[in-house]
Amino acid sequence: MNKSERERQTETDRQRVR
Repeated sequence: MNKSERERQTETDRQRVR
């Protein structure tokens, strides 16, 4: 996993945990 992909997943996770 690249750092960019990891950051993108974190953003999706944060929106999901909204």
